[in-house]
Amino acid sequence: MYKIIILIVLISYSIAGFAQGNLQFNRVFFVETSFVSSSTLCNEFQDVTITVPTGKVWKIETAHGTQKTNFIRPNYNATVSVLINDHLICHYTNSSSALVVSNYLPMWLPAGNYTMRVSVFSCPGGNTVLGAISGIEFNAVP
Repeated sequence: MYKIIILIVLISYSIAGFAQGNLQFNRVFFVETSFVSSSTLCNEFQDVTITVPTGKVWKIETAHGTQKTNFIRPNYNATVSVLINDHLICHYTNSSSALVVSNYLPMWLPAGNYTMRVSVFSCPGGNTVLGAISGIEFNAVP
């Protein structure tokens, strides 16, 4: 009987040692950036540092990038990409014949610092470039 109790205790400790923590909803987040592209360059980008706090986990659900002309309409023949640490998560191409949006989501981010890059390829420039991500922040509960 004593051996069975010891065996049960050892199994319980080994299972608890490999158990993962739980995720508890904390809040919804939204990060955006914008910049005015140069009128002479065709390929530009802007980097924004985002920080996932210690004890938190982010799940990026959506990402969007676009370029607006001075007339507040999407710029045709523009390509805008949103990247997290050089991993493509959104690619937006708008031409006079088609609109193509590719999302590679969801993306999970553990606590730490990341670079969100919004890049644009469009000639001529001089327009406002917009990029955004949104998602859910969870508490990592042990």
